[in-house]
Amino acid sequence: MILKKIQATLMKKSKLKELLTNLWVQWKAIPVLRFFHPILLAVIAFVWLSLAIGIRITKSTYNMVKEGEFGPLPSYEELENPEVIRASEIYSRNNVSLGKYYSENRSDVTFHDLPQHLVHALLATEDARFIEHPGIDFKATSRAIVFLGKRGGGSTITQQLAKNLYKTRKNTAAPTDWEEWTENKPLVDKGFDKLKEYVISSQLEQRYSKEEILTLYLNTVEFSSNSFGIKAAAQTYFGVEPKDLRLEQAATLIGMLKAPTQYNPQINPEASMERRNTVIDQMLKYDYLSEAEHQYYRNQPLGLNVKGSGITSGEALYFREQVRLELAKILDSDDLTKPDGSKYNLYTDGLRIYTSIDLRMQELAEQAVAKHMRELQVQFDKNWSGRDLWKDKESRLQALYKSSQIYAQFAADGGDKETILNELMEEEMNYQVFTHDRGFIDSVMTGKEFVRYNESLLQVGFMVMDPQSGDVLAWIGGLDFNQSPLDHLNVRRQVGSTFKPLLYAKALIDRRRELDPCAQVPMSSRVFEGRDWQAKWEWTKGDDGTLSMKSCLASSNNSCSVNLMYGLGGPLPLIRFAGELGISEKQIPESATICLGSADITVYKMMASFSAFANSGIHTAPRFITRIENSDGQVIYQNDQNYHIAIDSATNRRVVTLMNEVTQSGTARSLNSSAYNIPSKIMLAGKTGTTQNNTDGWFIGYTPDLLAGVWVGGNERHVRFRSNYYGQGARMALPVWGYFMESVYNDENFRYSDAEARKEKFTTPLRYNECPNTIAKNTSVFSGEMEDENLFNQVFNSSPEEDNNGNGQSPPNTQNNENSIFDDEEDSFFDDDMP
Repeated sequence: MILKKIQATLMKKSKLKELLTNLWVQWKAIPVLRFFHPILLAVIAFVWLSLAIGIRITKSTYNMVKEGEFGPLPSYEELENPEVIRASEIYSRNNVSLGKYYSENRSDVTFHDLPQHLVHALLATEDARFIEHPGIDFKATSRAIVFLGKRGGGSTITQQLAKNLYKTRKNTAAPTDWEEWTENKPLVDKGFDKLKEYVISSQLEQRYSKEEILTLYLNTVEFSSNSFGIKAAAQTYFGVEPKDLRLEQAATLIGMLKAPTQYNPQINPEASMERRNTVIDQMLKYDYLSEAEHQYYRNQPLGLNVKGSGITSGEALYFREQVRLELAKILDSDDLTKPDGSKYNLYTDGLRIYTSIDLRMQELAEQAVAKHMRELQVQFDKNWSGRDLWKDKESRLQALYKSSQIYAQFAADGGDKETILNELMEEEMNYQVFTHDRGFIDSVMTGKEFVRYNESLLQVGFMVMDPQSGDVLAWIGGLDFNQSPLDHLNVRRQVGSTFKPLLYAKALIDRRRELDPCAQVPMSSRVFEGRDWQAKWEWTKGDDGTLSMKSCLASSNNSCSVNLMYGLGGPLPLIRFAGELGISEKQIPESATICLGSADITVYKMMASFSAFANSGIHTAPRFITRIENSDGQVIYQNDQNYHIAIDSATNRRVVTLMNEVTQSGTARSLNSSAYNIPSKIMLAGKTGTTQNNTDGWFIGYTPDLLAGVWVGGNERHVRFRSNYYGQGARMALPVWGYFMESVYNDENFRYSDAEARKEKFTTPLRYNECPNTIAKNTSVFSGEMEDENLFNQVFNSSPEEDNNGNGQSPPNTQNNENSIFDDEEDSFFDDDMP
């Protein structure tokens, strides 16, 4: 049976062979076909069929890629107007760049901004046939495939631009199902990304000229150090605009394109130099340089001039951060949107922010702060010599340790609380510490010592503004932004006697028929009765004498302030008046002690309130930002002046008289001494302030042109002078103001130095009479008692610490009060602000 099956199979094969033989004979009989073997024709047919299928698949794949089936691609509109991430730039009042806000530091240039040698370096190194190919260099691609990239890559400049645009689009769009599927399949993902590059490259070549493609490419490439685009790179590494790049500098930047971090001239100068010279060699190879030029540029140094552009480097750092916070509010408004209805993004939309800051004035302000704080810290350290500033403050220290950046870094590395506090922060390490003389220096200490050192430094806040326009001209929030980014101009601190001008102004307004600068104010004791849940506050430091209003404010007499408050009928009228001057009423306690400065208020808000005194009674809100433009230069936001009349001009002029007396014979009289070379014809006005146990020192003053305010104190309220000699506002804060005004009024860059151009006297209203109520009488205006309806909502039940003469510091701060740090044998009660 089996043999029969085998025989049948052989017979079939024999018949098949016979059939094929007959077909071949007939095939050769045809003249046209005798030279083509059927197998050859089958191979040819297979190749053509495969090619047709391949073309069809390629075309279909191309269209699918083009339509975004395998992930998002830039649309036609986006290719016409590619949306790369652009940094927003901030400018001073003189249009000088202060820095940028960015997620990527990027600004665009035009082709005309690019020097020819930069373009030549790019072509010679990255794409020698750029002018000839249609976006894809098939010769370079074939070479890269054959030699596995060892003899150079195959990507053209157009393809690299496509990659940059696609990467930006991919990073900002939601992932598709395809992208999620290929997330863990790198080879598949990479292959389709390459297809996307080809698609985008062909579209770019259709829509852009070669010059435009070159410019787009140089605006999108990364140069390390968070610098994106040739403009940011030129400014970051060499401090110049692209058009001013020298050839060897241009070669350095082009060399970085291969590996931005590896060839970063700041991080790896030797590798960067070698790569730069490779670029110069390529320029010789393609005849962009002669042999002599080639040798010359190879021998040039890198010539770095590194300029940081982030928020932690550059000028006016505290101001820039304040502007950033202000911008967040402005850009969040529903009234400010793009044409498509979306909101502007500070970090990606390339906005241009024009501000009020005057860089020269900012420089003088920083110099004044540095000079005084250096001198003051020396005295502070002497004042605490041999004593422990942190005695009995262990619980507070522990909180400071745990809130420090050092602790956060250890915690990020996986350290637990006990290990960090008891081991890691006890180890000696190298830290960058701030010094007044040498800036930041390396110092070996423990983490805890580093925290205590920083917190033992006195801090400062200094602000200058034009009271007429409201423009903020200088803004200093602390010693150094990198030492402490906390902006002390926005920190609420007890104001002390700096608040008294508001009390005096309100008294002059409400009792204008009785009070004027010459009127006698009693210094008697007063009792503010309480009822039910209200506390009782009794002022017992008074006497039977009187003082003129001028002398009261000049000497910062607390008894006078208490009697003026008594005459107002309580704190509510003063609180409401402060609200009219820009101070939130919620921040002021409803207590009679506010007449002595018990409230916690920021320097910024106090400056806003003083703007009325310096501007003929017109309150002007401080202004940081003048206008905002979009990336096309169109104004999208204009910040007009915000002002209102708060005090009538005659009354305000009397307030100015009172505050001028402070600088003539009172607590700020040192401003007229030889210590400060302020022109004698310039009228000055202001008020010092010292708070409980010398915790805070204040001075806010103004001239006919400028308003400036200073606060000095510690981050921690127990960081303060042990004695009143240096602890008073006249010595802690006032010198900064004095040094600054001396510089400004003697600097030829400002009109203030010109006696003909500057204002020397405060404006006086027509038919002004300084003391109309005391010409015919010279009697006290406070003989009556308070009526029941004028009782206060809330008063302190403890007497503020004062000296026996009634001239003293503000009362204890109930919002953040601490026990006195003074030893028992030392007197803790001092005259307020007396120099």
